[in-house]
Amino acid sequence: MAQSSAVTPKALAKWLAELPEFANSDQWGIGGSCLLLQLNLVSHCRDLDLVCTEAEFPQLFAALGARLPQLEVSKHPRFCSDYFARFQHDSGIEIELMAGIKVLQQDAVSCWLFEPEHLWFDEQLPWMSARQWLELYRLFGRTSSASLLQAYCQSRGMTVD
Repeated sequence: MAQSSAVTPKALAKWLAELPEFANSDQWGIGGSCLLLQLNLVSHCRDLDLVCTEAEFPQLFAALGARLPQLEVSKHPRFCSDYFARFQHDSGIEIELMAGIKVLQQDAVSCWLFEPEHLWFDEQLPWMSARQWLELYRLFGRTSSASLLQAYCQSRGMTVD
């Protein structure tokens, strides 16, 4: 994908979805602020958050690493996922790829399981469910984003805890 000021996280997701490693996999999905934008809950996003299964992580990691520079990831005191990597497109957009998500909460590790069967597709892209990211935002302590998704889910009759 050529450098362009018109590159958006969603355009970058479409490019990734066409790469053989991503196109041949149904074990990854788009979440984070890009999902919030897709659901019309925010007006913009600056990065691209991808979640995949632990089994799929090495293949998708290699695909990204062959095409984009990897950014250094500092150890975080709370986030302790089994797999996490950050890449940067030459447009400046960062892509985070994660699997085996774990967060330290009150001296205990909370694990979150990605379930690809809950993905939904729009514009030929695999989107994570609003409920999945509501769970993740709560786990990450992102209360304002969690509130947006909770209101979205409730407005559509989805039960949320």
